[in-house]
Amino acid sequence: FGDERKTEIAPDSSDLEIEDLIADEDVVISITHSGYIKRLPVDTYRRQKKRW
Repeated sequence: FGDERKTEIAPDSSDLEIEDLIADEDVVISITHSGYIKRLPVDTYRRQKKRW
């Protein structure tokens, strides 16, 4: 376009841990007799009209 860049791209100086990328939310964990494991957010579980 011929214009000079208006933003600056710089390296991130903060330390990022894997735990910082995981959302902090309430979940329901279901385990079947066959050993299958399923993780659902609580609000999704409630929308399915299931009771715990």
